[in-house]
Amino acid sequence: GLELPDSVNAIYWSEVRSHIDQAPDSSLEASVSADAVAYLAYTSGSTGEPKGVMIPHRSVTRCHLWSMQIFHFTNQDRFLLNFIRAPEELFFPLFLGATLFISPRGAESDTALLAQTIQQYEITVLGSTPSLLNVLLDEAGLARCKHLKHVYCAGEVLSGDISQKFFERLDADLYNAYGLAEAPYTTIWKCRPEDQRSVVPIGRALDATVHLLNVNGDPVVGQEIGEIYIGGLGLARGYLNLPSRTAESFIQLNGHSYYRTGDRASYDGEGAITLLVRSDNQVQIRGLRVELGEIEAALRLYPEVRESAVSFLNDRLIAYLSCDAQVKLSALELRSFLAARLPTYMLPTAYVLVDRLPITTTGKIDRKGFPQSDRQVITDLRCATLTPSERHQMLEEWNATQADYPSKVCVHQLFEAQVERSSSSVAVSFGALQLTYLELNQQANQLAYYLRERGGEPRMIIGVFIERSLDMLISLIAIHKVGAAYVPLDPAYPKDRIQQILESTQSPFIITRQHLLKSLPSCDAQTICVDAERSAISQSPVQNLPCQWDSSELAYVIYTSGSTGTPKGVAIEHRNVVALLSWASSTYSHEDLAGVLAATSFCFDLSVFEMFAPLICGGAVILLESILELSPSGAHLPITLINTVPSAITELLHARRIPSTVRVVNLAGEPLQAEVVDALYQYGSIAAVYDLYGPSETTTYSTFALRLEQGRVTIGRPISNTQIYILDQA
Repeated sequence: GLELPDSVNAIYWSEVRSHIDQAPDSSLEASVSADAVAYLAYTSGSTGEPKGVMIPHRSVTRCHLWSMQIFHFTNQDRFLLNFIRAPEELFFPLFLGATLFISPRGAESDTALLAQTIQQYEITVLGSTPSLLNVLLDEAGLARCKHLKHVYCAGEVLSGDISQKFFERLDADLYNAYGLAEAPYTTIWKCRPEDQRSVVPIGRALDATVHLLNVNGDPVVGQEIGEIYIGGLGLARGYLNLPSRTAESFIQLNGHSYYRTGDRASYDGEGAITLLVRSDNQVQIRGLRVELGEIEAALRLYPEVRESAVSFLNDRLIAYLSCDAQVKLSALELRSFLAARLPTYMLPTAYVLVDRLPITTTGKIDRKGFPQSDRQVITDLRCATLTPSERHQMLEEWNATQADYPSKVCVHQLFEAQVERSSSSVAVSFGALQLTYLELNQQANQLAYYLRERGGEPRMIIGVFIERSLDMLISLIAIHKVGAAYVPLDPAYPKDRIQQILESTQSPFIITRQHLLKSLPSCDAQTICVDAERSAISQSPVQNLPCQWDSSELAYVIYTSGSTGTPKGVAIEHRNVVALLSWASSTYSHEDLAGVLAATSFCFDLSVFEMFAPLICGGAVILLESILELSPSGAHLPITLINTVPSAITELLHARRIPSTVRVVNLAGEPLQAEVVDALYQYGSIAAVYDLYGPSETTTYSTFALRLEQGRVTIGRPISNTQIYILDQA
């Protein structure tokens, strides 16, 4: 049995039963307030260590009211407790005077046993998750469950195909509920047989206060997507003994406490909320956000598939499927079926057949429990046979992107050449502060000489731990002039992440500011505080340093998000960056690059385009702390090009905060929907919208497409000197 630590004062029921029987059976008199903690619910700990959620009595007792007013349950109902998602499910039948049945062991995963139990005990009310309900609906024995009248789902996104399947097989009411451990049972929606939506709404608030807020913390407008914030009587008191985590998640809005869920949703035309993305079921695939539930729902539309689940393992999407034993599935046919419904980056690369999908004790799909044996991988996934001419076109003609570029030149040398042509033009601005090309180059030279005097050498990787500022750009150029590579370190990052990066790079120097020293983790690197040492730096020469290395040296190392484990440092050479910048200068006009907004964190490679593309063409880098701070009037200099992600530009569109001077919009990092493109062209001044794709490992951008209004969705073709191949598993 379970062994408890010696420090735990355990009460064993079997040992004290006789003493309990001797105790009075009258109610105790206890002065417990409604705000006192009723129970602790430990979350799964998907973001780290499990957290103990403190639920007060008021959260539990409130369910008595809505169980009668919303569900219209009575004391004649017979509830089946199949697993405990929230203790409310244990208590509220007892508040009603109804009968509560405990399901037999194993029924939470054995749907045949579950159907038999529902029939045997004439159950009228059943709580489930969409995953378990989907399998239960395939059980033949469910047809004999004539007394079942109310089914409520929670815990996962309820897709429209499961809802339709429910009404085809049961004569009962189906409810879609939404809540979390921190705010149980927040919204409810009564499903309708005629509703053909792909995702079932989670409805309206029960007795909670629910807000959908955009990234600025403002209420969403219309059907804009926002994050769900929950307040009201059902809210938890926070996390046990974790004050900092509590402060992060439970915030104050207008004097009231709200839980920030991380889940994203929107309002439909009726004012009901539709949950679009569960924070625990979303992954990033090469910079693109992917909702696994969307892929799973598409797989379930395939006639022979009973269950589906998708995991993201080792940078691959893997689909797990169950079907009837006699069915033969073809991976090629499955992929073709999905390709008609999903973008290419959302197509699984492997399909695995399992007898049944594993279910957790709370009824959700157990994504960590997929079997490692007794499974069949469908291996016939390969491209259709091509004719020789088609093969030549695909492999040769479409990849004929060769173009001349200065492959032996380093990034800072391109900038220095532009200084000669544009010495008095503004090179960079940050608020009211500006530097000309000559001033930027001279200050970068002075810092480079100072860094070299301190011991800076070629082939070093030098950390830059500094906020967005003129000093940030000066530091990056100075590091290149020394012959070293920069590694960006965001002061907003957790210390342990900074520590990991510094341990990985073994950086001998960190360029920073005096007030940031206390935020640096302990390390052996020397620090150069550009503000405290500015007087000494200004004594250094202003002339260009001689360049005694070639373009095969590293220009920068950017660390990826580390979604699959420890963050990985992507090392990019000067010639890689020069190739990108050369493509940019041939694709965009000087007018396009006259004022490039640089609002992306320099820890992300979109910043490489924003900072260096204008500086080799005579344009200005317009630094802004955050793109969401952009105002319709723009900045001190006219902004001509915005380079960002679709979700950010969507926020600017809704708020009408895109300056009228903007001619070009570059969008990357996320899928770009056609309606966003159309809205940008309808905005007024925007003449071109580019859809760009590329992982950090291939230097920012690999493909590009000039998207047109009412045009097709595509990421286009390879940029100059880039080849693209789409390969099967073979």
